[in-house]
Amino acid sequence: MQLVRTGNIKAYKVLYERFKAPIFTYIFQMVQSASVAEELMQESFLKVYRYRETYEPTAKFSTWLWTIARNTTLDVLRKKAEDQITPEQEETLLVDTSTADVQLIEAADKARVENCMNSLTATQKEALLLRTYSDLSYEEIATTMKTTISSVKSLISRAKTGLLKCLGGSHG
Repeated sequence: MQLVRTGNIKAYKVLYERFKAPIFTYIFQMVQSASVAEELMQESFLKVYRYRETYEPTAKFSTWLWTIARNTTLDVLRKKAEDQITPEQEETLLVDTSTADVQLIEAADKARVENCMNSLTATQKEALLLRTYSDLSYEEIATTMKTTISSVKSLISRAKTGLLKCLGGSHG
């Protein structure tokens, strides 16, 4: 990223190639539309280049990138929500995922997992999605979500517990 800060296009392309697939997957799980996810991924990477000079090397690049992708996606979801849904429906903005946990997928069909994901709060879903698709540490997720590490751990734990309970699992 240090090279990208100086305007090095080759370094930018390396970062893009390395992170485009996980960023696309994360955004797709939030919006459930490949074309929208592609647009948002592209917009996120444009912002990386556009704001490259604001990147501080004290922060891990991946955390900075995931924050940009998250905020870009949430801005679109909020705009869509303002246009289409009531405030009571805001908790369901982050859409279902069928790949939250490999063991859960093996234990239940996709529709059951998606229905159970609907029972989670938006923040639980988001934390679980970030953990599943970003390969970020709890600290990096906390930074991305602007919360504490203990809150992230709690959100992910409650999300997994809620999924297991919803799926009828007796794990505990």
